[in-house]
Amino acid sequence: THYVQSPLAEYVESNLHFTYYFPSISANAISIFHCCLSLISIKFFSSGSLFRRRIGVLIFECRSFLDCLDGVIFRAHAKNSHYKSYHGGLGFYVDALSDVLGGTCLIIGCLLYFYKQRPFRSITQQVSRSLSTRLSRSSDTENEEIDLIILNIDDEQKIPSINDINTNLLETKGRIFIYLGLFTIRYSLAAIFWDRNVQAYEDLLDSYKDKSQQQTLQLTILHSPLTILIFYLWRYLCALSIQDYLLIAIFFDRTWEFIQKTNMLGWISLLITIFFTELHVNQIRSLYYIL
Repeated sequence: THYVQSPLAEYVESNLHFTYYFPSISANAISIFHCCLSLISIKFFSSGSLFRRRIGVLIFECRSFLDCLDGVIFRAHAKNSHYKSYHGGLGFYVDALSDVLGGTCLIIGCLLYFYKQRPFRSITQQVSRSLSTRLSRSSDTENEEIDLIILNIDDEQKIPSINDINTNLLETKGRIFIYLGLFTIRYSLAAIFWDRNVQAYEDLLDSYKDKSQQQTLQLTILHSPLTILIFYLWRYLCALSIQDYLLIAIFFDRTWEFIQKTNMLGWISLLITIFFTELHVNQIRSLYYIL
C-alpha cells in the first residue's frame, strides 16, 4: 500500500489528470464503488479453490488502490495537495465506514473459508493429543482385561472410524474463532491508534506555530531518531500493513499459519509501539507547554 498503491494513485492524478477528464467522479463515489468490491471479495475468499481465493486477493487489492485514489481525488477537488485528515466531514465518515466494511469483509471471508476447510492442528498439538489418547486407551484396555477375566466374556475391540481420526487432526471451530477474533481485535486496535496518533502528530508537528521556539522544536523532534523509529514502526504495524500481510498469506495459501504464528509477536510489537507512541506524544505536549 505505502510503496505501490499510494504512489500509483498519485500518478493517476498528477500524470494522467484523472479529475480533469472525469470531473463528475467524486471521492465518495469511488468509496461506494470499492465497498461493492469488498462485498464481492467475500465469495472468493471463502472458496475452497486456491485459484478463486487468489482472484479475491486481486479484487481486494483493486479495492485498496481505490481507497488510496479516493483521498487523492478529494485533495484534487479541494485544490489542496497537503496530506491531512479532515475529521468531521462527510467524506471522512464515508471513507471510515468503507474501510471498516472492507476489513470486515476480509475477516468474514477468512472465517467462512476456515469453517469449510478446517486447517490441520500443529505437530505439537497432535503429539500431545495422541499421547493423552494412548494413555487413556491403555488404562481402558487394562480395565477391559480385568473385566474379561472376571466375567469370561468375549468383547470386540472398538476401532475408531476414519472420520473420528480426521476430526482429531483438524482444528476445532472454537479455536479457529478465537484465533481469528484475536487477529481482528489487533487489526482494529492498529487502525484506531493509527488514526489517533496521526491526528496527534498532525496537530503537534504539522501545524503552524506562532513562536519561533516552537517551530525550532518541531524541526528538532521531526529529525530525532526516536520520531523516525516510531514512524517506521507504525508504517509496518498499521492496519493497512496488517491487511497486506494477510492478503499475501491468502495468496500463498498460508493464511492459518500466518494468523497462528504471528499472534504473540504481533500483539507484543503492537502494544509496545502504542505504549511508546503515547509516551512520545505526551512528552511533545509537555515541551510545548513549557515553551
